[in-house]
Amino acid sequence: MKTLALTSILALCASALPSSGSQGNFARAIEVLDPSNTTCSATLKTGSFEFPHLIIPINSATPSVAPGTSYNGQVSSTVSSLFNFDIPYGDNNRTCNLIFIFPSEEQRPSSWYTYSGEGEVSFSLLKEPASMTTTFANAPDVDVEFGQAKLAPGHVYLVHKFECPGGQRLGVRMAGVGDVELNYFQDYTSPP
Repeated sequence: MKTLALTSILALCASALPSSGSQGNFARAIEVLDPSNTTCSATLKTGSFEFPHLIIPINSATPSVAPGTSYNGQVSSTVSSLFNFDIPYGDNNRTCNLIFIFPSEEQRPSSWYTYSGEGEVSFSLLKEPASMTTTFANAPDVDVEFGQAKLAPGHVYLVHKFECPGGQRLGVRMAGVGDVELNYFQDYTSPP
């Protein structure tokens, strides 16, 4: 299984497609996973997942500013983050799981992230990946809405499960819905 990860971690992990046929390209809602689950969708090992190779925070308050890449994912009432995942060729005919791991303070120091508000976070697939010159004004359009969830530290979220497009680059958008602010370091080494 291949996992694309956002961490706190946003990750992508892949596994063989189920023998009962494809699950379709984008047909699941965001769900909370059991962190004791031993599949790659809940516990990641270094090398078993893909982390975003580009993070672009875009801001509706400064729509023509291209902020360039960041090590942090950010979400607020005006800021969304765009993430690019490079899917290896070898992951064709596998299932990809896009997950968000939001560690508790026991798993990661609170200096890794700040989180406040009562709103939710939405995730969507973009029609094309972001680039270093992406701004709010020229950001790629949303292709598929994956859904939204109220996040809580110490939980793992399965954002979406789909057939891996091996050899392609995917763009994913994370945006705030309502009163929510999240700023986190995107870990690319060892998941919590």
